[in-house]
Amino acid sequence: MLYTEAAHDWSFCMYEYGVANRPQSADTRMILFQCGDSVPALFAGQVNVNVRELSSVHKFVNQLLTNKDFFPDYGEAITGHLPNSETVSNGAAELFQKLQPVLPPLVSPSVEEWPAYPYLQLQLDMKHVEAIKAAPSAERLHIASELI
Repeated sequence: MLYTEAAHDWSFCMYEYGVANRPQSADTRMILFQCGDSVPALFAGQVNVNVRELSSVHKFVNQLLTNKDFFPDYGEAITGHLPNSETVSNGAAELFQKLQPVLPPLVSPSVEEWPAYPYLQLQLDMKHVEAIKAAPSAERLHIASELI
């Protein structure tokens, strides 16, 4: 699962995760690729792949390419590469580099700090409102400024 940020609707993804982890389902390996700065509470404390850290990507690629148990039904590693070999390290570095330009910003626009704009509410007596309305249109702004 590619997890970007909490502000998105993850309900269907969480449903799919639940279906995949049912005791009646086939043996399933769930991997969360953390693209932002957090993970859902459901995945906290689990091993995830933080695609912003080369060491995390390297660990994933190493397991994917060299671990005979990564695909249990296959029965062996999908490549003949040795764990942590130069080929595996180069593949991890290439994947890491290709992911970086497509990652979302770490801080979501919805939670960025906004400059403070004070809210000011003014109340005018009806006599002042009537004075502004009665003034010639060219003088209304000047009169309103004086009254406020």
